Amino acid sequence: MTETNPYKSPDADVVGEHSTDLTLHDPVKQNVGAGVTWISDAFKLFTSKPGIWIAATIVYWVVVFVLALIPIVNLVSGLVTPIFTAGFVYASYKLDTGQGMEVVDIFEGFQRKLGTLVLVGVFSLVLSIIVIAVLFLLAMAFGVSLSSQTAGGAQEFNAALGIIFALLFLAFLLPIIMMIWFAPALVMLNDMGAWPAMVMSFKGCLRNILPFLVYGIFMFVMAIIAAIPLLLGYLVLMPVMYASIYTAYKSIYIK
Repeated sequence: MTETNPYKSPDADVVGEHSTDLTLHDPVKQNVGAGVTWISDAFKLFTSKPGIWIAATIVYWVVVFVLALIPIVNLVSGLVTPIFTAGFVYASYKLDTGQGMEVVDIFEGFQRKLGTLVLVGVFSLVLSIIVIAVLFLLAMAFGVSLSSQTAGGAQEFNAALGIIFALLFLAFLLPIIMMIWFAPALVMLNDMGAWPAMVMSFKGCLRNILPFLVYGIFMFVMAIIAAIPLLLGYLVLMPVMYASIYTAYKSIYIK
């Protein structure tokens, strides 16, 4: 990881008192209310350039939609997610340090750190496949015992089993999400390798479970509200979510 920040600007921080120095340190534990602060700081970044944020989000959706239509490519289209996340984080950093923002900033990950960001996507994909494979094998093993149940008993058993495996899937999926949440930011802004960034991301999330619980509740409520006006609210919610990755990253790893 780098100890100096090649992109540092002396301009004022637009989200308040957060430091613009990106010297990385071990993730720190924030208070419960930090989850709300991450969102409010992200909203300030959004409102500083709302038109560009919305345009960048539409461009991102178009790219993802086109990739989903291409045979074979659509199978690995998820690998671009860390790349675009890094781009949105980079755009947030530029705004935060007074450098402005352009739509093309979301493609910055394709110009720098491409291989490392793709590797983050590969690692997350492999881990997800492993989780699904393990749960599938367990489901098959338990499924064999269904033949020994009565019709009514089998139905109840199957329903209970479905709930258990759904909870297990979420339990196994959560650590993967924790590993990739901050990884693109750490790769883009701190020049970390893919796996070290994922480990650091996991540590940061683990030490801030309660703030992230509050963050998740607020984002969930906002997602419901955003869906009401024909999903148009997501043109605001998605930029805020991406910007919040940056604001959370700053409070946990930088400040």
